[in-house]
Amino acid sequence: MSIQEKLVEILRSRKQAGEYPRDQMAVEFIVSFSPSGTLRWKLVDAQTGQPRPPIFGRSEVQTDELVGSRIIATPEGNPTGFFAAGFNENVDASFHVSFFCPGAVSGGSLVYRKDRGDKLDLHLFVVRNDNPIHIFNTTITDDQEHSVEIQIPKA
Repeated sequence: MSIQEKLVEILRSRKQAGEYPRDQMAVEFIVSFSPSGTLRWKLVDAQTGQPRPPIFGRSEVQTDELVGSRIIATPEGNPTGFFAAGFNENVDASFHVSFFCPGAVSGGSLVYRKDRGDKLDLHLFVVRNDNPIHIFNTTITDDQEHSVEIQIPKA
């Protein structure tokens, strides 16, 4: 099953459970990475250069041995960015972390850094009308901070 198909399945099950964002103006993003490692990221506003604090998140992990989910509560006003830690390095696992970000628009930046793991494949999606749209991917091999300007497709 492809990443896109897996995310559609996750979004469909979440919608059936009645989970929706509190703020309908918030943009939903999904950061997906594998194999296991530790990844930090944040969305930075293009106008102010300041991080945008995410308001809610949910992480999903899938391996051959385990399928799990957890809700991530992020305190408002704490724009230090998300991080996602996995199992031991290079475990064959994939992580999907969705979060809502109010005010996010095209021109902002995704800033990311790998803290642990040899090589992480990173994908960024934006959710429009309950569909994940792939907007960026890369392979991270170093421990440096990187950024990419995001372009959010029109609804």
